[in-house]
Amino acid sequence: MKRTIQFLVLPLLLFCLTAPFCVSETIPSLSDGHYNSQRSKGEIDFEIFRQLSTGMTRQEVLNLAGPPAEQFVRDELGQSSERWRYYYGGNWVAELSFNKFGQVANINSYRRQ
Repeated sequence: MKRTIQFLVLPLLLFCLTAPFCVSETIPSLSDGHYNSQRSKGEIDFEIFRQLSTGMTRQEVLNLAGPPAEQFVRDELGQSSERWRYYYGGNWVAELSFNKFGQVANINSYRRQ
């Protein structure tokens, strides 16, 4: 019985190690969940864009996407607002607006013209 199990498991293991569907590949910039410093400032992958979400802190965004391409701070009537702009997919823009608590309040995405 033990010999039969070994006879079945060994070929299955060898097959799985060589078959492409058993091997998982990771995207380098996502493999550790942190910003890939090899990219230009403010350039992100679509996969990084998909991971951005409302409620994230500035530090969480920086850890994931790195520094923004552009940063806008506006102070109106004693209330400041901050927007960060990232670029992805060649001609797409992602703008993140932060609330007064330093969390992402809104994410807008649009195509550059």
